Amino acid sequence: KVAILSRLLVFLLKDGQLWLCAPQAKQIWRCLAESAVFLCDREACFKWYSKLMGDEPDLDPDINKDFFENNVLQLDPSLLTENGMKCFERFFKAVNCREGKLVAKRRAYMMDDLELIGLDYLWRVVIQGTDDIASRAIDLLKEIYTNLGPKLQVNQVEIHEDFIQLCFDRLKASYDTLCVLDGDKDSINCARQEAIRMVRVLTVLKEYINECDSDYHEERSILPMSRAFRGKHITLIVRFPNQGRQVDDLDIWSHTNDTIGSVRRGILTRIKANATHTKIELFIGGEVVDPADDRKLIGQLNLKDKALITAKLTQVSATVPSSPDSSSDSSTGSPSNHGNHFSEGPNPEVEGCLPGVIMSLHLRYISFLWQVADLGCTLNMPLLRDGARLLMKLMPPGTLSFSLTLSFFLIIACCPSVAPKQHLSSFLCVSLFLSLIVV
Repeated sequence: KVAILSRLLVFLLKDGQLWLCAPQAKQIWRCLAESAVFLCDREACFKWYSKLMGDEPDLDPDINKDFFENNVLQLDPSLLTENGMKCFERFFKAVNCREGKLVAKRRAYMMDDLELIGLDYLWRVVIQGTDDIASRAIDLLKEIYTNLGPKLQVNQVEIHEDFIQLCFDRLKASYDTLCVLDGDKDSINCARQEAIRMVRVLTVLKEYINECDSDYHEERSILPMSRAFRGKHITLIVRFPNQGRQVDDLDIWSHTNDTIGSVRRGILTRIKANATHTKIELFIGGEVVDPADDRKLIGQLNLKDKALITAKLTQVSATVPSSPDSSSDSSTGSPSNHGNHFSEGPNPEVEGCLPGVIMSLHLRYISFLWQVADLGCTLNMPLLRDGARLLMKLMPPGTLSFSLTLSFFLIIACCPSVAPKQHLSSFLCVSLFLSLIVV
């Protein structure tokens, strides 16, 4: 009955070209959303308001902000369903667009003001909502923070730093709560809730870093921990058919954590070709490898040892303009230079602005994530333990880790006759010294 009446009301609004005004809108929301007798009533309410906020809205735009703040944002986040989240998202985007805080661009929205209306509530949904709804909220949070408008793009690094700090502040608050809880039944339930909150904040950071890494269209040199080591050795056989001059097959040494872009540059180096004036196309199994995939890992392409790669070389006219941007950015590269994608290699200065790299520069973040992982082990909470460890895998090894590892191998290289235990003792001394310097 509620659904039938709601459809009738929508029909009357559209047919009469009328707006639903504030008193009626608030009355319907209070009856069906806040004081619903049955769950289906609240669900029907969510669907109905989602339709009102569609492409052709039937709710008076002048009351959107007031209705959003005083009604939608007052609802308990734990009551949101999938339709409720859809309703919130439509109000969230419509109100902030009208206030100039979000900018609609094609099918996406760009954030042009950090003080978004409803942002605090969105965080509450992440923390307090059911698993499915929290996941939707995390996606929305990721969408708005990884699509910055013109006003905010110049402050991208500061926004990364503030967002990271905000997440760690939330993690620290839950961590402190977990550390002081007793072992009684009520405390166990509370500990489980706090652990879930921490896992969700860790997921926010993980998704945020992953999205920023995916949007970075150049090859990486400051590698995340998950691929900062040499992978399984692979020899690739490169063949040059139908070339003007006979070129023997090449054996290119690679590994599963190497990139296609690195293989391209390795081929050009081996044949001593001018990278600026030579376009190289690679074919695997008869299919061309898109230059936009140059940052993909060999392991991701499922290439086996002794796999055959066909290469085609083409001379590029010197009159074609080329710039660092066009040779390194997959979205702006000129067609004539596509085969030479990433030929100039990584750009550490730009790469240093990625949130994962920024996090790795702060020892306090790394140290705290280890504490979170250890707490997950102590409390037998695998999701918390694995969430912290997975986040650390997305971060590059910090300068301290690099210095410690390098010092260890320098000790071994300089003193090959010394016993391994003495190597380890010296290494621990150097580690302690470097730690004191950093702290």
